[in-house]
Order: sequence, then C-alpha cells, then structure tokens
Amino acid sequence: MPRSRTVADRERDAKALSLRARGYTHRQISAQLGWKSPASAVGACTRAMQDMYREDIDKWRQIELDKLDDLTREAWDAMQEAHYLVSQGKVVKDDDGTMLVNAVDKVSQLGTLLLKISESRRKLLGIDAPPQKAPTPDNLDAEIETLVKQLSGLGDVPKQVADGTVAAIESAAPPGA
Repeated sequence: MPRSRTVADRERDAKALSLRARGYTHRQISAQLGWKSPASAVGACTRAMQDMYREDIDKWRQIELDKLDDLTREAWDAMQEAHYLVSQGKVVKDDDGTMLVNAVDKVSQLGTLLLKISESRRKLLGIDAPPQKAPTPDNLDAEIETLVKQLSGLGDVPKQVADGTVAAIESAAPPGA
C-alpha cells in the first residue's frame, strides 16, 4: 500500500509543476529537485495537476452548496409570508374588505422549489443511488437469458455453470409453467 502524501510531498509536487509551467524539461526538474529520473518529475507534475483539479471541484461544489443553502432559506422565509390572491393586477378582497389569502398556489410553488433544491443537493453530493431494476414475473425469463448470455461469453466453465443453473431452475419450476 502506498504511503500517504505529506504536505512536503505536495509542496514538492507543486514546485515541480511550477518549474514545468516555466518551461523546464522533466530532466531539468528532476536534477533541480534531486530526483533520480525524469519519470519522478512526470509523476510529481501529474499529482500536482490532480490536486489542483480536486481542489477546484471541491471549491465549486461548496459554492454550489452555499447557493442551494441560500435558496432554501429564502424559500422557507417566503413560505412563512402571507400570499394574497391577485386578479387583474389587484389584490382580491372579500365583502368585509379583508384581503384573500392565496396560500395554496404559493405553498405549492415553494414546495416544488424546495424539492428541486433538495434533488440538486443530493446529486451534487452523490447521495442518490442509481435505481435498481428488479426482475418482475414479466421479465424474469428475459433477465435469466441475458445473464446466461453474459456468463456464456466468459468461456466453457461459466457456460456449463450457466447451463446447469438454467436446468436447475427449469426442473424446480411447477409443471406446466
């Protein structure tokens, strides 16, 4: 198992990348940093670029999460406010002059917005697992056939196992199935 990189390792990799960006060859970088071969400089530059990429992704992910947090707060605040019914640009009032509240439409819209924000957050964080398609009685035969084809493509031994599995399934099936 490779050892974890220290701060000094990361700084040295960044130094190698900086030299490379200024036009140094991998051989020159290796000589300057005391490495035995240019391959060490190549590896260092690659690691430094990967670190930069990872840091950028993490930074942008956090920025997006902060935006989603702001939107969530604003939606919840808006949901607490009164929303009056408007018709032809004017607030609708009842016979007593009381403004009519149109909470259903606004709450519905804000609820939809909150749901979309939640979906975006889950995607950004990778929380949602991909949906699993479970075999149903309607597609079970097709699913078994697909698996048998996949196994049979692996060579003779898996094909024999697959054929035996199908035979076992068929023998266990109730008569007339």
